[in-house]
Amino acid sequence: MSIATTPKQQVTHVTVSDSKFFIGLVGMINSLRMTGNDEPLIVIDVGLTDKQKALISRECEIVPPPIPKDRVFVVLLKASLHLLGIRGIATLLDSDVIITRKMTPILDDAAAGKLVVVADQFLERYFDEWGPVLGLDPPPRRQRQVGGGFLAIDLEQWPDFMPRWFELCERIPAERNDLPFDLPRDEFLKNPFALNEQDVLNAFMASELTEDDRKVYELDVFPGPPHNDRLKILDRTTLRCDYEGHNPFLLHYWNHPKPWLPGARKTLQMDAYVELLARVLDADDVPIPLPRAELPIWLRDDTVGRLVRRSPRQLRRTIRAGLSKLPDGYEQRARDLGGSVAEKLRLG
Repeated sequence: MSIATTPKQQVTHVTVSDSKFFIGLVGMINSLRMTGNDEPLIVIDVGLTDKQKALISRECEIVPPPIPKDRVFVVLLKASLHLLGIRGIATLLDSDVIITRKMTPILDDAAAGKLVVVADQFLERYFDEWGPVLGLDPPPRRQRQVGGGFLAIDLEQWPDFMPRWFELCERIPAERNDLPFDLPRDEFLKNPFALNEQDVLNAFMASELTEDDRKVYELDVFPGPPHNDRLKILDRTTLRCDYEGHNPFLLHYWNHPKPWLPGARKTLQMDAYVELLARVLDADDVPIPLPRAELPIWLRDDTVGRLVRRSPRQLRRTIRAGLSKLPDGYEQRARDLGGSVAEKLRLG
């Protein structure tokens, strides 16, 4: 796939959301603005209420899906970005992220002609079926897996990328639509399209693009749940964080259920994402404030909310510090036992 050279264009951020993801969406929007990312934002509405749309309308443009939203899963709408009529550089953002710094380096990479993507938590995911099912020739090669939660692209330099990704997403077998969005682990590992648009994206890139076409950011600057409990919040006001010497661009909570949903407390990891989500939802300086009474208690930034939110995290840190002092062989056995107890007590 060839690219065309063109001057740097404007920047537009795009996300997809419904009413169930609204609290996460507000957190994403507020963090985007609080970190100086002031570019236009488009929200593809797949089920927001009128009240919700009214609350966020001053910070974004709300548009209906450019294709019927009942085609497999709404995540496939990410591949329809070219149908929105936008030009220049676009970023695709999941609505369960918190932006923690200005995205200038990423936008510069996109302006330089790179497709900016983020490494996935799985180093490699590959299926022989990708080639024949999607009609890819040559067959996809094995390469570093990337996630579907973030993409930055200059649409002027890559005019064919989004239409092609969209076309390939349309080839996902219809039976995938009969399965849950989140598959059990065993089925996830053997289903070539368990990750829907992400699986298609990886197969597409591994067949028709070169490694040099991509700029892959590792998870030290785009961390998720496995990393967020070890992440340090350097400045709660500005959202600046540190992960092993790196300053992340955003935190992604890809686990389910999402922290704002009813019942999430039982299995919720009270990590840096949850701490900063409370900060960007329930503070006087946020662009879109939400009524505290409408937030789960662990996402309220008051004394009780902080106690509920922080105690399990501090407990885990204390336990880890003690385990690290045990003799070889005993630490893992203690961790295994502690994991069983924690699961029963719903502490971690």
